[in-house]
Amino acid sequence: MEQEKMLSELIQNRCKNVDKLRELLEAYDLADIGDKMQGQRVREIYNRVLRENEFLAVRDSLCSNIKIGDRITNEKQDFLMSEEDFERMLDLAQPILFSEKITDEKGYYINDWASKRNKTWVELVNFIIQKILPAPFRETFWENRFNVPKMDKLIESVRKIA
Repeated sequence: MEQEKMLSELIQNRCKNVDKLRELLEAYDLADIGDKMQGQRVREIYNRVLRENEFLAVRDSLCSNIKIGDRITNEKQDFLMSEEDFERMLDLAQPILFSEKITDEKGYYINDWASKRNKTWVELVNFIIQKILPAPFRETFWENRFNVPKMDKLIESVRKIA
């Protein structure tokens, strides 16, 4: 009987708040996609800079079979270069990032998709907990709202009923 009551409350809450829920899910998805696309483009630019310029490893890496003095050709290996080379790579990438309107002239992202995604994620989680979940679950989920894996599962579960 208690389960039926909670399921009924969940359905009622969802029906009352479905438009706002869909709006938040859409905003979150857009920001997430924007962040992934921007990140991919930035990685491509860094890889271009690494291909066009010589950057050498200053430490060995067992995982990628790179030894001291080997050329670094992938941005995933940038941790093997010196601090000076890392700064030089960023300096060489900055004009390209600016010309492609990814960053401004100071190097700040024009569209900070990661911040937008994180802000929307928090807003979405808070909304689900406060407006969608049945009352008996709210306190437990509120206490765990910063547990990202659990909240991601909550978002995906609620997405199925949105």
